[in-house]
Amino acid sequence: MPTDRNRMMLVSFRFNGFEEISREDGLVRFAADLSSIPPDPAYLDVLAG
Repeated sequence: MPTDRNRMMLVSFRFNGFEEISREDGLVRFAADLSSIPPDPAYLDVLAG
C-alpha cells in the first residue's frame, strides 16, 4: 500500500531488480527473476542448522 514508510521498500525493490507486475486497489505486486541470483561472495560463509 502506498505510504511514506512503504516508499522506502518500493525504492529498494526497484534498485534490487524487482519488477512491478500489477497494481490494483492501492496494492503493488512485484516479482524478481530468481534464475540470475549471483553466487555468495568468497568472503562470506553461509551456515545452516
